[in-house]
Amino acid sequence: MSVPLSLSTLFLFVGEESIARFDELRYASGSTPTAAIRLHMQKVMQKDAAVFRTQETLANGVVDIDETAKMIDDIKATPFLLNSAHPNY
Repeated sequence: MSVPLSLSTLFLFVGEESIARFDELRYASGSTPTAAIRLHMQKVMQKDAAVFRTQETLANGVVDIDETAKMIDDIKATPFLLNSAHPNY
């Protein structure tokens, strides 16, 4: 049973869903590193969505990007590391 929230109470929970989704990715323990997913997506975009493209290559790109998106279900989170050489850290 859901309890109605007042506007002032609602503001206490704004962003909770976003943080929860972020934490799921942040602590994911799958087997596919984030770098592998990024590289796969980069190659798809370069191959199928480059400056010189056709309807056919774009259609292939949609299929390939859908496959890339499925890889996120098995993502392996990489710990956040600050760049200690950066002057602001």
